Parts: sequence; structure tokens; C-alpha cells
Amino acid sequence: METFVDFLGSFTRDHSLPWTDAATVKQWDSEYAAAFYEKRLEIRYPYIRALVHSKRPHDVHRGKGRLSFALNYHSSDLRQKKKWMYLYAVAHFRCGEYSESANYVDKCLEIKPDDWKVLNLKKIIKERVEREEAYRKIINSATKAGAVTSVLTAIIIPQICRYKR
Repeated sequence: METFVDFLGSFTRDHSLPWTDAATVKQWDSEYAAAFYEKRLEIRYPYIRALVHSKRPHDVHRGKGRLSFALNYHSSDLRQKKKWMYLYAVAHFRCGEYSESANYVDKCLEIKPDDWKVLNLKKIIKERVEREEAYRKIINSATKAGAVTSVLTAIIIPQICRYKR
């Protein structure tokens, strides 16, 4: 059964990126906590990937924190670095940090310009930014219309009240 938080989140989710459910994240948490150092290095990528693709914002933030270390660790191997930067771009996107996400997408495309996952994320970021700008314009217009209505009401109501006396 879907929780209330999951229900609310469904209005803002982008369904073209994969999602990880809470049970899968919990399973990876347990496996990662029980693993020794060598095993942790081996399972770090799928674990962080599960966190970043989680439906819960707290998990995404945890994954983002672990990614900052992983990016520095894989600085020499460009293929590995691109993989980690893509996850970092997804984490920023899921946190609503679209410009930071776009920066990491561009860095990934410098390494591999034809990567379809990265190109898809770039398209999704562009669509989300355009949609939020449209929402912002609608809200600003409504706010301005409300302000004009308030001013007109403040001017007209006292005059109507005078004529009724």
C-alpha cells in the first residue's frame, strides 16, 4: 500500500527515470552495513544507485552525500567517473537542483557525447525547467491580478458604502 508521502510525491515525480522502492533501499542498507571494506567497494555503486533512485527524499540526500566522496575517488578512470557523475546529476535533479544537475550532465557529455541515458536526463531537466517557469508565470500573473483586484476593491467598496448612506 502506498503511503501518504508516496502519494504526494507522485505528483512531482518524473516517471521516465527509474525509481527504487523503500524495501530495496532497506535491503541495500543492510547489505552495505554488514559488508567488510573490500565488499563495500564492490557494492558501493549499486547501493548508491538505489539511494539516488529512491522515492524518499531522505534516501536521495544520503546517496548524494556518498556520491561526493565517490566522485573524488574515481577521478582517474573517465568511464567510472562519468558513471558516478550521472548518478550525481540524477541526485541533484531529484533534489530540485536543476542547474547543478545540468552542469553534471554537461560534464558527462564531454566524456561520452552519445550516452542515451545522459541525453535523456538532459531532455528531462529542460522540460522540468520549462514547466516550472510556466508555473511561475501563472502564479505571478495570478498574484498581480489579485493585487489589482485588492486595490480596486479598496477604492470601490468605500465609495459604494458612501452612496448607501
